[in-house]
Amino acid sequence: MGLSDLFANATNALAPPPVPPKSEADLDRSKDEIVRRLTEELVQTRQMFDALERQIVLLEKHVANLQRKEAELNALRAEQAEQPVSASDVAHRYEQLSDLFTQLQDTLTCPVCYEPFGRGQAVSLQCGHTFCQTCYSEWEHRHVEAWKVSPQQGVYSGPECPECRTADVRRGRVRIYSLEEVVRLVERGKREIAAHPYTPVIQDAIHPITGPELLLQDHEHAAKHVGDANMDDDNNAPQLIATTATLPLSRTESYSTISNVDRDDPVVVDLAQTRDITLEDAEDPAAVAVAAPADASPEGDASRPLTVPAGDEASQHPGRTLSDTPISSAAASNSEDTISAPMPASPPPPGPGPASSDFAPSSTTDLPNSEASRLSLEETYLRERAAARARAREAELRLEAEVAARRAEEEEREAREAREQLLVERGRRPYAVEGAIRETP
Repeated sequence: MGLSDLFANATNALAPPPVPPKSEADLDRSKDEIVRRLTEELVQTRQMFDALERQIVLLEKHVANLQRKEAELNALRAEQAEQPVSASDVAHRYEQLSDLFTQLQDTLTCPVCYEPFGRGQAVSLQCGHTFCQTCYSEWEHRHVEAWKVSPQQGVYSGPECPECRTADVRRGRVRIYSLEEVVRLVERGKREIAAHPYTPVIQDAIHPITGPELLLQDHEHAAKHVGDANMDDDNNAPQLIATTATLPLSRTESYSTISNVDRDDPVVVDLAQTRDITLEDAEDPAAVAVAAPADASPEGDASRPLTVPAGDEASQHPGRTLSDTPISSAAASNSEDTISAPMPASPPPPGPGPASSDFAPSSTTDLPNSEASRLSLEETYLRERAAARARAREAELRLEAEVAARRAEEEEREAREAREQLLVERGRRPYAVEGAIRETP
């Protein structure tokens, strides 16, 4: 047996066996099975197609709804852009609606148990009054029990109204006063909202002046003035007199010194408005002091000894004071003019005396009048006026708020009196106590 025979046998072994021929019945069954399977697939495909069509319809409706809402949202945005509504406006409208709903809740209250009407619990009688179902049932039961033991004879006509004591109130046309009251309150709320719209408070752009800001600006003007004065002294040294005024302790105690204070401290504002301010700066060689004590006078200033060391003149005249110099009277008068009338001209010429080339700026106030003092006083006056306007505006706003609150209280009182008058006109009487039934005359 050769190699070719082995391959032939292997090929024959791997080949499938021959399929026996099918009969006609088997062919019919296979055809029916194929038709049934295709029919089921077709039915499933049709069902899926119908479901997809329904989903498409729902999606179209949803898209249309979204488009309608988007159009409404765009309209609201356009309206809001034309008439912007702030958070305070919404809060004001909410307060108005809250008051209105509170009054509605008070109106829709059972006059027997003083509880708000529940859903389906309101019972209206022929007389027009409304009660809770439970309260009226108890009232009717007690009325029936009382009628059974009463000497009255005849047909029972029903209980009286617990509020107006009207008999036979279960039949006839019913007039609901509570709903009329609701309509009246709603109309009143609409009128109030239309008559008293919310108006936001717009305050004027007035910034109150604080003490530190005032001191800083005065310091800037003083530093600028000192720099200009130093340049003039360098250019015109032979025509100037170096004067250093040393004030005694009794004089300096009368001044008000403000430095390193809190920017928001109200005491600084009051101090800057009611008293005088002295500016001190340790780094600046010159300081500007604007002071006018109540007890200050030219005579008192001239009577106090003020030592004036001015170069060699101080060594030659050790006992000489500022009152002996010709500049003392002019300095006193100029200091008073600085406080009373802040519109001075150029400083007066100094008195005769030896010129000093080594002039050093003083660490205290320059007694002659200066442009910096005038500017500081003018700015102080303007800032005080601005602060006064701000306080007046705040007082006006506070008064308007009080008037609005008082007006709201008056309206609430008038509404309460109107409700009480309405109840009096209806003939409201005290309710019957437990165990005692009022007989109808």
